[in-house]
Amino acid sequence: MIASKTGKLASSPDGLDWTPRESQSTQQYDSVAYGAGTFVAVGAPGTALSSPDGITWTKRATGTTKNLNGVTFGGEKFVAVGDSGITLSSSTGLEWTPNVAVSAIKLYSVTFSQGLYVMVGQGGRLYTSTNGVAWVSRESRIIRSLYAVASGNNRFVSVGTAGSITTSPDGVNWTAQSSGTTRDLYGLAFGGGRFVAVGAASGEARGSMILSSEDGVEWVRHSCHVDQSLWNIAYGNNSFVVVGDPGVLIQSAFLSGPSCTLSLAEARLVGNEFHFNLRAGEGDYAVQISTDLKNWSPWPTT
Repeated sequence: MIASKTGKLASSPDGLDWTPRESQSTQQYDSVAYGAGTFVAVGAPGTALSSPDGITWTKRATGTTKNLNGVTFGGEKFVAVGDSGITLSSSTGLEWTPNVAVSAIKLYSVTFSQGLYVMVGQGGRLYTSTNGVAWVSRESRIIRSLYAVASGNNRFVSVGTAGSITTSPDGVNWTAQSSGTTRDLYGLAFGGGRFVAVGAASGEARGSMILSSEDGVEWVRHSCHVDQSLWNIAYGNNSFVVVGDPGVLIQSAFLSGPSCTLSLAEARLVGNEFHFNLRAGEGDYAVQISTDLKNWSPWPTT
């Protein structure tokens, strides 16, 4: 699933072919999670949608108008976090209960692993909870904002402003790490035995920022033929999918070493013409065109 800041949703069985879905809203969506047979998308202002199949979506009451920036499923419940320290929980994704705000800061991301929820936010704030309701503040060892948190290989990793990275074996004790970059890192996912972080294109050199690590300590940067900022990343069906500005969509299987298989960037209308940049490494590729996103035909390429 992909959720956008313009209220648009799209689904794909393989990360290659995408179908737009009706969200019944034009609100911004920032995060999607799946659990208990239900997809959940959250965003602004206090918006939550649920779907049994990723195709048909229904708007749900959340009891808040605060922007919701992150959602996860674990411990038999969904937990969402957002602005002004708001957290919400739901066992089904249909009915939501706002909890007591942990502080006045903006919370960006939440994950679940090892029986523990971990959420991160502004100023390096980091909290843990065993039930998604009562939260305990932890020392992240980072003073800058943390934008994303993920878990894998029996550890937690969080990334954020100016290349900040912090790791923990248990969600309680954290250690700051060096990412080798000063660029902001916005998205983080775990899959195929490694963490992958994505972030801002501006900084010490041109090109999108993609880093990978098996342990959250040693990080390797990867080239991806794209100069735009990358905002989020997810893993499924043995593949990473990355989204960014403007309309950038990247997929990589990380099978024989991290590399991006194909990327579409700077898609835009110029008069009656559709302009875009298609970038890829060495190999044979094909481009198809469609007027209705249902019927496709080959477009000659070089």
